[in-house]
Parts: sequence; structure tokens; C-alpha cells
Amino acid sequence: MEISLTAFATDCIVRGVLALGAERLADHLNEGADVAIRDAVLTSLDDGHQFVVPSLEVPIADLCVVVAGGPRGAVGRRVRDRSDLVDVRVGPYSVVGDLHSPPGSTPFLIHRRRGTFIAMTDAHVIGPAEAVAAADWPTTLLVNWPLIVQVMSAGGAVEHLPDPLVRWAPAGERAREILT
Repeated sequence: MEISLTAFATDCIVRGVLALGAERLADHLNEGADVAIRDAVLTSLDDGHQFVVPSLEVPIADLCVVVAGGPRGAVGRRVRDRSDLVDVRVGPYSVVGDLHSPPGSTPFLIHRRRGTFIAMTDAHVIGPAEAVAAADWPTTLLVNWPLIVQVMSAGGAVEHLPDPLVRWAPAGERAREILT
């Protein structure tokens, strides 16, 4: 199955077509291989110029955020969870949205059970390019966990990573105010 892909790299926004090699996009990305994109359009974050290439292989480590697309996957794999409103700093972007975790757990422990890319729902990307503002928000975004450098709960507590297992402050209303 082929799906449209929009990905936010450290220096550009990549749009194109991806041959999905797994049940869901998150599963495909979490396999850890390079992402092969055809009919790729790269938009520079510096000056907005575009570069078109027929095919492109992008290392997973270069992708900060990917817009979730394609099938959601098996209903049986979905579990009851809770969500915490957070503002995540990844590369040159800020992603504000809901981070999901099992009830009673700390949201930042989820990466132990999940892959490199974690989902944030009702999410917005805030970044340095006009192309970011033109996107259709809110949506579900897949965030590259190892590239996250800071997480702020909606209550204002800041966590500087790489040690994501230190402290966590519960979510509040602050991040929602950023978006209105």
C-alpha cells in the first residue's frame, strides 16, 4: 500500500509517497530502516525553496516528526490509555499535543514499550517555516523519541532530556492556551 507522507526533518520538510511495508506507518518507521520516498518535494526551512527528486532515502535519525497517515491498524491492538497535554521540543520544532500512556503510569516511560516513534494526538507543529503553518492541524503526529531534547507539561514544568525517566509534572491548561 502506498501513502502520502509529510515529514519534518532538521533542515527541511519532506513530502512524497511511501510504500508502506508494515500494517501501520508507526510500525514501518519503528523498523528502523531508511525511509524510501518517491516523488519527493523538499522545502527548505531556511528560505522556503523547493527541491524535487524522483526518489529519496532518508535515515530515520533525520526525521523529527512525521504526520501519521494510512491505516490505523488492528482494533485488537488498541488499549485504554490516558493522555497528557505536553509541548515537546524536537529539532527546530515544537510539537504541542496529547501524549498517551497506560493509566497510572508516567508518560515518559512509554518509550520502553514502544518504538522510536511515539504518537501524539490532537497535535500541532510549530516551526520556522511557512510550510508548517499551512498544514492541516490538529492531527496525529509521530515524534522521533531519541531526538526530543525538552518536554514541557501543560502545567509549565520543563524536562530537559536525554534522561527522560527523571521527573514528570501532570498536564494542565497552559499548552492549550498556546494554540488559541
